[in-house]
Amino acid sequence: MKKFGLLTFLAVIAVCLVSTAAYADTATLTYTGPTGPNNDYPYGFQVKVNGVTTNQTLMCASDFTFIQGNESWTANIFTPSTAPIPGVPASGYAVSSSAWLAAAWLYDNAKANLGSEAVVFADQNAVWSLFMAPGPDPTAQDVLNKLAGGTLTAPTDVLIYMYDDGTTITNQYGNYDPQIFLGSTPEPGSLLLLGTGLGLLAFGLYRGKLRSEEH
Repeated sequence: MKKFGLLTFLAVIAVCLVSTAAYADTATLTYTGPTGPNNDYPYGFQVKVNGVTTNQTLMCASDFTFIQGNESWTANIFTPSTAPIPGVPASGYAVSSSAWLAAAWLYDNAKANLGSEAVVFADQNAVWSLFMAPGPDPTAQDVLNKLAGGTLTAPTDVLIYMYDDGTTITNQYGNYDPQIFLGSTPEPGSLLLLGTGLGLLAFGLYRGKLRSEEH
């Protein structure tokens, strides 16, 4: 009974560690280069959370700062419902978390249509307009209206990465703080790899305990 209890305990720890890997408070972002059809938007990144690094495609949510290749920094992680509104909202409609919900949908749509430059650019411009444009963007306004009307549903797996405004920026572009980015939760493959390693560790400890009890 004690042997089974140890194995169960270790397995529970492994599952908990894997489950929380995607939901840390901060992440380290390293810009690896553009991934778009014409070597443009969106951007490729290495995203490190709780020691697990994934390669992700992120969308820029701020067009008033700059980054360059291999620039790296620590970002705070938010969900669309908890992220603050950056900068000055566009003409009266980006004043709440509804802007981030719309941005999350636009990011998800762009990611699903990476082969279409027109879709990616339209979605990227719409995201920018949610937070800084002088007037409403038709694509952004359409998404906001449909979300409000219930004909669209914002994705639940999109995260917002904002520079934590304190840590060192490696290979910084001039004096600019890094941009704000939208991305997905770490992909299952990387978390599965971590879980496999933890599971093997648990099994090894269990086998070691069995052998010690046999002698």
